[in-house]
Amino acid sequence: MKNKLIAVPAAFVLANIFLCGCAGTPDTHTYWLKNQQTGTYSEHRTYSKLSADEVRELGLVAELPDDAEVIK
Repeated sequence: MKNKLIAVPAAFVLANIFLCGCAGTPDTHTYWLKNQQTGTYSEHRTYSKLSADEVRELGLVAELPDDAEVIK
């Protein structure tokens, strides 16, 4: 009987550990900031999607121009 009392909570603990580990990472959204002096773009990632107004206010762009030079 004692083994059953220990096994049930242990099973829940192991299930929680396993399920939390499988939750994955949140989606990231990539935006680009143009350096006005060099004309190059740098990548900026967020965990929340920004509105068009937020992107504009922060001086970011959602998509790179075709001829963009990117720094890493």
